[in-house]
Amino acid sequence: MSNSHITSRSSVNTPSTSSLNLANSEIQDAARAQSSQSPKHSISSQTPNNEQMATSMSSQPAAGNPYPIIYIAGDSTAAIKGATEKPMSGWGEYLQQHVQPEVVIRNYAVNGRSTRSFLAEGRLEYIADQLKPGDYVCIQFGHNDGKIEDPARYADPEHDYPEFLQQYITAVRSKGATPILLTSVSRRYFLENGQLDPEALGPYPAAMRQVAATTATPLVDVFEHSQQLYRELGEQESISLFMHLQPGTHPNYPNGITDNTHFSEYGAARIAELITHAIHQHPDLTELVKLFLQPTSIKSTTLN
Repeated sequence: MSNSHITSRSSVNTPSTSSLNLANSEIQDAARAQSSQSPKHSISSQTPNNEQMATSMSSQPAAGNPYPIIYIAGDSTAAIKGATEKPMSGWGEYLQQHVQPEVVIRNYAVNGRSTRSFLAEGRLEYIADQLKPGDYVCIQFGHNDGKIEDPARYADPEHDYPEFLQQYITAVRSKGATPILLTSVSRRYFLENGQLDPEALGPYPAAMRQVAATTATPLVDVFEHSQQLYRELGEQESISLFMHLQPGTHPNYPNGITDNTHFSEYGAARIAELITHAIHQHPDLTELVKLFLQPTSIKSTTLN
């Protein structure tokens, strides 16, 4: 793929070999962990390195499979989690159960990445090099783009973030594939008055909506749908969606954990279900819907 599709006037610093190898190790560990769980359908997680692609975590369909591939580019909220992180889970781990058995999902989401760092590590270019016409790329960032203290990840919402998103869109479309923008899944932040914080991700969801509008890119408003879910569940019941563990209840978290960003297995599955329903309802994604199974009903949440 031509580098012209993944560079802009916004500064993207290329990481050192050691940092990229560390990133490779993170996602390959997660892939091995997910493989050990024997998923119902095939799912793969790969990442670029200096010489070749990481190996697939599970067997791939036979050559000539006519189905489009669904790719995920994103951060920890979507990423496959390794054995030492469980029961923390990413919603991308659960999307596979909603698609036809022949459909492959390649989840390239990686913990801690922003639009800037994902680009700088060559991850977008790696995805684009695999794309064929008819494929889909789900793009969800925002959680780490706001880390102003970290210049390797920070992307300001008015300039850098929209520019980087447009680079993703251009790269995907250049291969005849379809980009799909997903607003950041909401954090669980309740205010003192008991109301859910509508600014839990700051200006990033709105910035993505604007990019979607100006580029005519399909948008799945995961931020709004997830906020709706948390409101319906309420402050206490919504805890079950997230990583809240008491000390001594899980060997991976001996001191316990209270995390309102990252999902429990149940929470990740509910978010994958929300995304599936939103895709089914999207007027511009009728071809993508054909790759999915009929959605099951979501307990108390109806997407509008």
